[in-house]
Amino acid sequence: HYHTRVRVPAEFPEFLSELGDMGPDCGPATENESYDAAVLNPSGRTAVENPDSPGSLLKTKAILTVGCWNVRTLYTAGATNILIQELNRFQWEVIGIAETHWLNSDDRLVEGYRIVSSGPVDGRHRSEVAIILGKVAQKSIIGYEPVSDRIITARFKTQTGYMTICQVYAPTADSSDEELDNFYSQLQLAVDGTPTGDMLIVMGDFNAKVGQQWEDGEGMVGKFGIGDRNGRGDRLVAFCTINGLYISNTLFKQTKANRIWTWESPGGRTHNQIDYILVNRKGRQSLRNSRAFPSADIGSDHQLLLANFKLKLRKMENKKQSTLPDVEKFKDGNVREQYQNVIEDKWKELIGSWSSGAPTVAEKWEQVKNVFHEAADAALGKKRKGGRKPWLSEQTRELEG
Repeated sequence: HYHTRVRVPAEFPEFLSELGDMGPDCGPATENESYDAAVLNPSGRTAVENPDSPGSLLKTKAILTVGCWNVRTLYTAGATNILIQELNRFQWEVIGIAETHWLNSDDRLVEGYRIVSSGPVDGRHRSEVAIILGKVAQKSIIGYEPVSDRIITARFKTQTGYMTICQVYAPTADSSDEELDNFYSQLQLAVDGTPTGDMLIVMGDFNAKVGQQWEDGEGMVGKFGIGDRNGRGDRLVAFCTINGLYISNTLFKQTKANRIWTWESPGGRTHNQIDYILVNRKGRQSLRNSRAFPSADIGSDHQLLLANFKLKLRKMENKKQSTLPDVEKFKDGNVREQYQNVIEDKWKELIGSWSSGAPTVAEKWEQVKNVFHEAADAALGKKRKGGRKPWLSEQTRELEG
């Protein structure tokens, strides 16, 4: 470090006495002023533990596939193994299942896949939901919650934060309004309980037709649904609008009709879209496609529905590199003299300006700082902060000479 002494004008000590408790860098301190000493990462949130570990479900440069399927039943012997064999024909990490017809809540391992499920405790084999986890999902899962026999949630770690997935099975058209109200009340509680900042996916068989009507969906419904909307479709759209959830499989135009519909009537005469994958805004930013896969077959009247996600990171703007006065030049006596002369000239000019009007103490301090800054710019110039040092020092150059 190099230092130089500057002759201080006679009036300067008197000015310093006026500053009182003023800080050298930030001006006078206010009574209620406080400073946050917490260190935040560039995104403004706490860093994820080991974000680059294999336990992250959603990573950059990798496609994550999640999906849902109403399989009608897994209660019969060997049905789960047949399902796993069929799913092995596709690449995925998380699959939500509706109508397993299993009882109680369970956590089992089948052919290397972990299956967490939620079912009734009254001994009646109806509805029930489950989530099947692939190898990466098994490593990244934080926990799961069996909400009811129609709703189950699971939370996962991703490379940039967390993801909550909710698998549902809504009451059918034959059920009462009370059953439907109870379902949406429980689902709303599950959504409200999702931590702020999570990527949220709500998927499954909603037994609702949103149709091709998209204008009143406030952007949550895409243009590529099929058929007409029914009353339960209105209920679903209202739920999505309130919670900011996009109906992903209505957002993408498909080349074939059988990639849009998710349910087929006996005989194949009627097709409806009643299974959906809903995503919040964070999920929408990473969503790449969402469609049905007619080639998947386990004897259900529903089609397998899959959605692809790819992590999209914001491009960071190039920050201007900060600069500092080039104090190396103080080694030159001529530069030191130039710096001293600039200081004296600017100080005389500043004192003269105060005679025409008395500025506040804070204004005076800012003006004094500017004097020294301007003098340094004029005499020393700037150099980049943190720049590389010359690989040959001046001492080495002198020895070579």
